[in-house]
Amino acid sequence: MKKIKYALALAGLLTSGWCSAQQIVADSQPGLTKERIANMYMLCRVWGMLKYFHPAVAQGKYDWDAELFKELPRVNSNKLEFNVELTRWIRSLGPVSSCGSCNATITDTLLKHNSWIDNGALFNKENNALLRQVIINRNTGKNKYVSISEAYHNPDFSGEEPYAILPNISLNFRLLALFRFWNMVEYYFPYKNLIGEDWDKALLTMIPEFVQAETSLDYKLAVWRMTGRIHDTHANLYSNFSDREMLNFMGGERQLPVMIHRIEGQYVVAGLRDSINYPQLKLGDIILKVDGESIEERADKLLPYACASNQVTAYRVVGLNLPRGKKDTITLEIRRNKQTLELKLPSLDRKAFNDIMMQNTPNARQQLPYRLLSPQVGYVRFDLTSNDFAKAMFEQFKTTKGIVMDLRYYPALSVKFILRKYLSDKAVPFAKFRYTATDHPGLYIDEKVQEFGTSNKDLYRGKIVVLVNEESQSAAEFTAMALRAIGHATIMGSQTAGADGDVSMIRLPGGLLTYFSGIGVYYPDGKGTQRIGIVPDIVFKPTIKGLSAGHDELLEKAIALISMD
Repeated sequence: MKKIKYALALAGLLTSGWCSAQQIVADSQPGLTKERIANMYMLCRVWGMLKYFHPAVAQGKYDWDAELFKELPRVNSNKLEFNVELTRWIRSLGPVSSCGSCNATITDTLLKHNSWIDNGALFNKENNALLRQVIINRNTGKNKYVSISEAYHNPDFSGEEPYAILPNISLNFRLLALFRFWNMVEYYFPYKNLIGEDWDKALLTMIPEFVQAETSLDYKLAVWRMTGRIHDTHANLYSNFSDREMLNFMGGERQLPVMIHRIEGQYVVAGLRDSINYPQLKLGDIILKVDGESIEERADKLLPYACASNQVTAYRVVGLNLPRGKKDTITLEIRRNKQTLELKLPSLDRKAFNDIMMQNTPNARQQLPYRLLSPQVGYVRFDLTSNDFAKAMFEQFKTTKGIVMDLRYYPALSVKFILRKYLSDKAVPFAKFRYTATDHPGLYIDEKVQEFGTSNKDLYRGKIVVLVNEESQSAAEFTAMALRAIGHATIMGSQTAGADGDVSMIRLPGGLLTYFSGIGVYYPDGKGTQRIGIVPDIVFKPTIKGLSAGHDELLEKAIALISMD
């Protein structure tokens, strides 16, 4: 699975160029009536379906963003007039030729799936018939706006114009962002059924938010809330390094190099990325205030924008932005050993912060990815591994009773393929993928089951304990699925991030970027991991007392399990 580092949350995206769509600047905003919202809804649905299904549009014979901008002023019509306009627009694309290769079973499923076109309260009979004909004779060749990645088989939206540099975010471009993202999710997000709300109704509620988001910040926040609605930890909002208004909204441009987790109902220092230069901070410190603001108030402000698959990961995402400030010094009020202390700490600019957060801790960099914790117990961190580590590691660990495999850090490479010949003497099923294809958007194909292991008599037969928590995401979760399948591995820890599947990048107007999980990942029996995460065999969470005492309680629990007779 592709890796997205946290520091990318403000990664620069600067591209240039103006396509013809940008020459159109219509933008009147009369009262936002229910009828106007309904017309915008109809336009979004028709524009998106034609984009992916109509052969002339899909093959790039029209500048489809420009066509949207031409149609937007016409949503001010009444419903009858707008239906007439939609009829004219669909017919102007030309007739669709009969699709001899279109599978009738798939066509029937698509028509059922797209039953919105049968809504007589919105569409007249003529538009219903025209849209049905497009689906029946849909595009089966290449699509200008989406392809399927050869490497990972996830949707590739690189054919979209990014509009990264805009003089202002007009209504046209705000609605383009909404319509583009909504239709990508509608037709290409494999986990749409797990969003937790009706995506169709969500469109109706989001239209007013984007219409009324007249300032640059309001627009970005509307996009951020939109991406959060699909509840996918991969789908955060990414913007320019120079995006000061977003940084200031989150608390400021400057940060502290600490990891804050929600433990026992408190926001706690759970990791120190620079303990040498920040000796005042200690693991287990409970944060009460940041620059005089209550930590709970700050967290409550950010939680609606925590794009996360589940609640524990939402707290993790929020924790990254809690220690922010606008000055060279950030003041923390903390509780340590029942004492309340005030700490004035030097803050870091974005570059210095990202440099530290994108690296492993100094102590980790000085050690091998694996080591003996005792003569009986081996230990490995996959974020520090290289391609040639496995043979030497298993040679060193061959007399141990067990190995602790730590997936609380993102794997540096696809260790599943490296480990497979050492842990199972036969190929065992552990996962299956679900893909979509451009010739029938909205439907998904299950690929054959993925296997882990190979024929090998000289394999490691000791206990395997796999450590996971809310930091375990995507490739880490996929690796945990493979290790679980060998039959003698124990997953220990707490709920993981619940975001698995190679990511698809989505560019939105104004230099904004997001992703979503582009393929579905499931256990062989069809049970999923998205939003749920990897369910541990043994649930164990750290405590504030243990952190304060300098204990890695989860690791200690794993050592004890292996050492048992």
